Amino acid sequence: MAMGRRRWLALYRDALRAAKVHEGKKKYLVAMLPEHLNLAEPGRTPQVLEAVRQVARSAKEEVGATTRALDAATRLRANLRRDLLYEDKRKRVREKETHKPHANLAWYLRKFDLVARRAPGTEPPSVGPRDELEVLEEMLQVSCQPPRRMLEAAVQGLAASPLAFDRAIEAAWIIELRSPYVMAPESVASLVRGAMSKSGKEPWRAKQAMHIWRTYLECGAAADRGLGSLAVATAASAARSAEDVHGLEETMQIASEKGVQLNDTARMGILEAYERSGQYEKAFACMKTMNVKAQTPSADVLLGLLDWAVHKGQSDRVEFIHDILTSSGKGKYLAAMSSPTC
Repeated sequence: MAMGRRRWLALYRDALRAAKVHEGKKKYLVAMLPEHLNLAEPGRTPQVLEAVRQVARSAKEEVGATTRALDAATRLRANLRRDLLYEDKRKRVREKETHKPHANLAWYLRKFDLVARRAPGTEPPSVGPRDELEVLEEMLQVSCQPPRRMLEAAVQGLAASPLAFDRAIEAAWIIELRSPYVMAPESVASLVRGAMSKSGKEPWRAKQAMHIWRTYLECGAAADRGLGSLAVATAASAARSAEDVHGLEETMQIASEKGVQLNDTARMGILEAYERSGQYEKAFACMKTMNVKAQTPSADVLLGLLDWAVHKGQSDRVEFIHDILTSSGKGKYLAAMSSPTC
């Protein structure tokens, strides 16, 4: 793809500015960057800025790398401006569509349905599209706009397959950049669930799930309180550092600002993350917002809080933890675990 030097430099500067934001205030947006662009190493601290520089260097040498550089810059900019993009799309979609459907649309719909009905894990055919995403890409190549039903079905179907989750992210980007529609809450939910389902083998996916939910919460496309609470709780179970905990706090704050109150499942997860990361004052403050008698923290967390309160000489908090241990029966469990055995 030919591109003048002036345009290339403008694109590069714009991409660098967007990359800095992805490494700074908006690290959570990395969750929606497609892996094939190699803009962030999975599960690690994002190095988006260096990745953009690498793309720029390769664009001078590799065939097709300029196209990849343009794609990377486009995704980074759109990732930061999704709220504005969605606001514009919502205004436009209210206008009644009058264009005629593409002549091949019915044929593509049948083709899509055949692919979508293929059993998960089935070997793709040697000829023809291997999944829903490839059907969408074929359609766009001939200027056949996929309808909303097809786009949403592609995201949800791919997200449900453990081996195709990253292709579900790519299908979501087709909705973002190459359609007049916004992501439906059901499709956002499928991405969140898909990331959580992979967190057993890839723990960093737990954080990705929460960050996807937060990304779409900010642009009004993810109002599912129960799923958001589960995503936060899942991310909290994998949180180990103060930075991880800060991400949990930010998500809770954004949810509150959007009028989405997360439940005690999320708060319990954050409470346990506070204890693991040694933020005991915050842990006790969190407990005050919860009904800890109805849903008590784990015995290990209570023991950690008790040890800290004893060490600090905070008798009121020691008594508070003792009451929880007694009422929940977890005090007997800890006593049994610490008693000598024959």
